[in-house]
Amino acid sequence: MKFTPLRSDKIAEEKDLTAAYEKGHEIGKVCISPAFLFFKKGFKTYYIAYDDATAIYRRQLSVEANLCCEQGDIIQEYLLIRAEGTKEQQIQLPDTKAARILMDELKALRPDYNFNAPKDNK
Repeated sequence: MKFTPLRSDKIAEEKDLTAAYEKGHEIGKVCISPAFLFFKKGFKTYYIAYDDATAIYRRQLSVEANLCCEQGDIIQEYLLIRAEGTKEQQIQLPDTKAARILMDELKALRPDYNFNAPKDNK
């Protein structure tokens, strides 16, 4: 598997990335490992070290849905990643339960990291 750094100035060794990915745990398009956070977008697998991210947090968006017999809102779950010098990444998660599990695992893995949305969040 080929890995693409989210920050072009923070490149890790391929063997370290492969080992971290194999030790990781996948939830949807996200893979959590002790040193790196991986996510798939298109045909690429991106990575970022937790310390290189300026923010990692969860966002819920309500999407209006027109179903065959009713209208209603569907909740979409996303993991957002901010890093200096890059565009904010938004990765869709499978559902609310997966989002909760992902955030719980991230908090257990990195208890020192603040996984809350930044104050300037729009």
